[in-house]
Amino acid sequence: TAAAWSSGTALPGVRWNTSGAGTQTAGLIFGGATGPGGPTFLNTTFEYDGASWTAGGNTPITSINQFSAGIQTAAIGGGGLHRPSPGSNVATSYTYDGSSWTTITDTPEATKGAGGAGTSTACLIYGSDVPSSTMNQDSYYWNGSSWAEEGAMNTSFQNGASGGPTENTAFKAGTAAATSPESTKNFETYNGTAWTAGPSLNTAVNQNRGFGSSTNCLSIGGYNKITGTEHFNGTAWQTSPSLGTGRKQFASSNFTAPGISSGWVGGGADGDSSV
Repeated sequence: TAAAWSSGTALPGVRWNTSGAGTQTAGLIFGGATGPGGPTFLNTTFEYDGASWTAGGNTPITSINQFSAGIQTAAIGGGGLHRPSPGSNVATSYTYDGSSWTTITDTPEATKGAGGAGTSTACLIYGSDVPSSTMNQDSYYWNGSSWAEEGAMNTSFQNGASGGPTENTAFKAGTAAATSPESTKNFETYNGTAWTAGPSLNTAVNQNRGFGSSTNCLSIGGYNKITGTEHFNGTAWQTSPSLGTGRKQFASSNFTAPGISSGWVGGGADGDSSV
């Protein structure tokens, strides 16, 4: 295809299990940790203008595997595994206005590795790897003031490809919730009311990421730091140009309306700072 990945400016530091939002010229990355094996959990935020990274406001807590959605000046995030040690999965949520984070109402359940779509005032979150949680297959909608339960997915999901500029254009691909992340070819889309199973990925993946919408999206990378990328064109999944650096548990933009031409990925295990 005519599509291609190109290298960008490296992050100010390594990040693993971090979260992203925004676009290629107005990106946002926050939270995560410095890597596996005794990592330091982070509450720092950085903004990207397409050429350089600038420090933003710190998140209210230190957490990894947070859900994320929105644009650089109107993002939402939260949940994940919060430390200090030994750590616990949390329901804490907050929004970003381009300079600072503000705590909002907790999600109804603690989440970790949940997908996200929409904006800071109209966000859908779905899935989780918190054991024995109904959230593994459920979704919740944030309307700017409160959370409400939405339609359940047909298959469980956590820590995979997700995104969408609005609630009714959300998608999820890859990783199923299990004792450990499970590689799958699962793909589903949401229309604002119900989830619908779509064409399967060509390759089963877990810990992948993605951006786009329910009719035009990417599944990118995954375990164990693979470079493979697939593109859903509204009808089927096709092989797309590979990443230059294999990645898992990394951050990506997830608000690239109306298509996939302004996305980015960065960080990931183990100790990666490249973009």
